Amino acid sequence: TRLYIGSSKDNLEILTKGKYGGIGMQIGLVKDTLTVIACYEDSPSYFEGIQSGDQILMVDSISTIGLSSSESSEMIRGELGSKVDLTINLYFESKNPIVRLSCSRFTFINKNDQ
Repeated sequence: TRLYIGSSKDNLEILTKGKYGGIGMQIGLVKDTLTVIACYEDSPSYFEGIQSGDQILMVDSISTIGLSSSESSEMIRGELGSKVDLTINLYFESKNPIVRLSCSRFTFINKNDQ
C-alpha cells in the first residue's frame, strides 16, 4: 500500500482517470530555458514538427522564463482534446525561428505496454 499526497496524488489521478493529457513531449531546463528533450512518436507535438532542442518561450500567453519544468508541465497539461498555444524557438530553423503552434492534448499510450 502506498499513500500519495499533494502533487504526487494529482499526478496519479491524471494518469489513472484519463481526464487530462499532454502534447507528447518531455521537457526540461537547459541553461535556464525550457527546452524540448524529446517528442513521443505519433503525438501532437511530433506531428507539429517540434524537435529535441526547441525552446518553449511561452505557454498560452504566459512566459516560461523563471518557471520550473514542473510548473511549465502543469500549464501544458489540460483537459483531453483542448488546445494549448506554444511560442517556440526552433533550434534547427535559422530563417523564422520563432513560431506559434496550437496542439491538442491527448492521452499517451505506450505501444510497448500493450
